[in-house]
Amino acid sequence: MPWARFGDWRASGSGYILVRGGEAIVIDTGPWCVPDVIEGGLMAVGLDWSAVGSVIVTHKHPDHWVGLSAALERAADAVVFAGAADIPHIASPRPIVAVGAGDRVMDLAIIPTPGHTPGHIAVHDEAAGVLVVGDAIGTREDPRGFALLPTSEDLPQTRVSVRILAGLSFDTLLPGHGPP
Repeated sequence: MPWARFGDWRASGSGYILVRGGEAIVIDTGPWCVPDVIEGGLMAVGLDWSAVGSVIVTHKHPDHWVGLSAALERAADAVVFAGAADIPHIASPRPIVAVGAGDRVMDLAIIPTPGHTPGHIAVHDEAAGVLVVGDAIGTREDPRGFALLPTSEDLPQTRVSVRILAGLSFDTLLPGHGPP
């Protein structure tokens, strides 16, 4: 499996692990992301903490990064990435590398998706057909399927970003809130 979900999307949200060539990328580390929870996701893809080379934070809201310090204690060599506009609002024990349009982290495309926050980013694994959207889009179990989150800071810009995401090729959408 090229990805695993961890956390509780029904409560406070989910984070994800994507795998590229035996290396793990952890995306979002919310309050549910105590090291043991992330470790369960790593085990689901057949890896452990030593395989974590990157941690990506999709945006500045604490429910997507508050577990970052705890995760980095276990992922000793991981580099942290986030959208430039959101970095000043993310508490990290290590420097955060700014990423944006055209950037790649371990061959995964970074897609700027401002609106929910100014520096919001999505992560596209074209080879696996997976798109991690953070809070650009939420999903539901009911027939309406998708939703724009009411906490978006700039709803018109969020709509523009959703149109960009809709133009990408993917089989699996992984939201921060809601089921895959």
